[in-house]
Amino acid sequence: MIGISIMMTVKLSPQQLEEVMVELRAGTSHTVIAKQFKISKALVHQINEGERRCYRVDGMVYPIKNKEEERRLEDLEFRNRDRPDERHFATVALEEIFNGLNDGRT
Repeated sequence: MIGISIMMTVKLSPQQLEEVMVELRAGTSHTVIAKQFKISKALVHQINEGERRCYRVDGMVYPIKNKEEERRLEDLEFRNRDRPDERHFATVALEEIFNGLNDGRT
């Protein structure tokens, strides 16, 4: 019987993984995170979606960064471009969510 060995290379330390997750929660783009940590955008995407077991954290809600919600909020911001001095309700809501994440309330 021939044994097959599958080697999975872990490219991030636990501290780096935590930093990637913090960046994702902050809304940093996958491209920027990939360059910062010298990893592929695909790996950033897999971490965000919880697709790689070696990077999955128990109790974490995936996806960490919801791109659809981000696009929706960006679209609302774009629609509000004629009134730049007024803070759009979506901006206020998003700031409250991020502040809650940073405070550990959410």
